[in-house]
Amino acid sequence: MFLRKFYINLIVRIVLVLSNMIAVSFIFPDVILNQLVFTFGVLMAVLIFQIVFLVSYIKKTSRLLTKFILAISNSDYTTKFSTDEVETPHKDLNIAFNKMIDQYQFISKEKEKQVFFIEHLLQTIPVGILVFDPEEKISFKNNLSDDFLNISNCNSIDQIKNELPSFYSKMKSIKKMGSYVYESGCSSERKKLSITVKAFKLFNQDQKLILIQDISKEIDAGELEAIQKLMRVLTHEIMNSLTPINSLT
Repeated sequence: MFLRKFYINLIVRIVLVLSNMIAVSFIFPDVILNQLVFTFGVLMAVLIFQIVFLVSYIKKTSRLLTKFILAISNSDYTTKFSTDEVETPHKDLNIAFNKMIDQYQFISKEKEKQVFFIEHLLQTIPVGILVFDPEEKISFKNNLSDDFLNISNCNSIDQIKNELPSFYSKMKSIKKMGSYVYESGCSSERKKLSITVKAFKLFNQDQKLILIQDISKEIDAGELEAIQKLMRVLTHEIMNSLTPINSLT
């Protein structure tokens, strides 16, 4: 609707400018001879006014478009466009921009809610989770992963490499998907951990998901096979949980 009105207004203004220029060109040869100086002056004044008004109209539209694009690119959803005391074409444009900003704000809030829910879910499940990229930067981890690996405030894969070299080498040796049992802790409090490794893509970037679960009691009870099945199910469910995040780009 706005584009239609904009084009109509623009075409009308251009047609008026061209009509005035044609009129000026017709009377110009007879300005002195037929004493049409006053008429010529009036036409020139109107022509200048039309050109200035046309340029001003285009510049104002350009400023509104620039303001809208900057607001969206900077995620500034507090920006509002005035719909009072402006000419009709720009009023329609401002109404459309306000609606689009409100829609972007709604989508942004929904995205934040989904991310918060998934992060809260991954923090509360009884499994350690560690995700890192090919450059070995940690993308996500929950607190339980630090507890299971007996590492305080693990912020990088280098820290795991230095403190748990055997865990690191085994983890890196698995390229796509695999699992193994790892023993962690001191001799008096040894833990047997089930480690599941799964490679996946997030935002078209390779990532590695590490699931860690304490299976000491289950091994003692002869339930290792059931735990391994559970870890495979958890891996599948966590990958499904990451899918909405991947789709929000």
